[in-house]
Amino acid sequence: MPKIYFMFLYVFLLPFVVLITIQMVRIFMREYWLVILKRQQFNQNFTGDDMFNLARLYTSKKEWFSCIRTLESSLQNGLQNKYVYLNALGFCYYSMGYYDLAKNYYVNAINSKNDYTLALSNLAKVYVATKNHDKALKVYEVLLKYDPDYKHAKDNFESLRNRDSRI
Repeated sequence: MPKIYFMFLYVFLLPFVVLITIQMVRIFMREYWLVILKRQQFNQNFTGDDMFNLARLYTSKKEWFSCIRTLESSLQNGLQNKYVYLNALGFCYYSMGYYDLAKNYYVNAINSKNDYTLALSNLAKVYVATKNHDKALKVYEVLLKYDPDYKHAKDNFESLRNRDSRI
């Protein structure tokens, strides 16, 4: 009887142990890279990619203000892919619930690169969150012109259009 009990525990608890171990390794690796990047930032051995990676780490930890500070300071250095940083800033503000600021950053990212589908998708999400469905539909139309196979955009466009036809 004890063998069956231990086998039962082993079979059902082992997956949880594996999942928890994987998550702990991810957390430790994230903290390790955060320490390394902060040290590089302190020593002034910092590239634009390092700044963006640091901002991504802050995003994964949901440290929005640190992420915003890092991204805005990197924008002042004059970057090639400015639109990526603007979109990331918009995401930070969107995640904090500041939809107007997020919209401004997404619009700036789109102005920097017209066919930046991620910023277009995020802008449409802002319009949906602020219940501005007409503008969201227009943004999804533009997005689908650039990328007609974007499944998420198609689904959202159809659900918004169907929503409006029911009203």
